[in-house]
Amino acid sequence: VNESDPGSLAYDGDSLILKDGDPGDPTPTEDMFSQTFQMPTNLTSVTVEYQRRTQNGNKDDIVWGELWLVDNDGNLDQDVAYWDVYESADQWAVEAIGAPAGALPRLSGQRVALVLYNDTDGSSPDAPDAEKEWMLFDDIILTACYTSHVVGSEKIFLPIIQRP
Repeated sequence: VNESDPGSLAYDGDSLILKDGDPGDPTPTEDMFSQTFQMPTNLTSVTVEYQRRTQNGNKDDIVWGELWLVDNDGNLDQDVAYWDVYESADQWAVEAIGAPAGALPRLSGQRVALVLYNDTDGSSPDAPDAEKEWMLFDDIILTACYTSHVVGSEKIFLPIIQRP
C-alpha cells in the first residue's frame, strides 16, 4: 500500500490476488486459493486473520472463505466452516474469523484446507487490469490453539501460527 495514499492500489508483488479472468480462462469469473494444514488434536480455537482489499468491486461480486477437511488423496472432502469476505471500499481492512465451536471436534487432528474463493459478475474481463474486479489478501494467518496437557487444574494453551 502506498503510505501517502492508503486508498491506492500499490500491489508490491506478494499479495494474493483473486480477480476477473483473463481472456482464454475457462472459468473467467471464478478463482480459488487453498493451503492445507495438519491440525493438532484437542483444539480449543481456530482463527483465520488477514488483510483484504477490493478494487472495482460491486454488489454482484461474491468472495468467501471456508475450512475443509482434506482426504488422504489431498482432495477437499467436507466443508466444515464458511464465512463471507466483505468489500473494503478500495482500502485495506483487517478481518479475523473464528471457526464455530461446534466445528472444533471435526477439525482436531485432521488435515484441513483454508480456501479462499471469489465469483465476480464478469463485468470487466476484457478491461485493462486497472479496471478489473480484484480482491487482494495479505498477511494471512491461521492460528490453531489446543490443550497440550493438564497441570493440576490448569490448562496450557500453545498457539500454532502458520502463514500460507
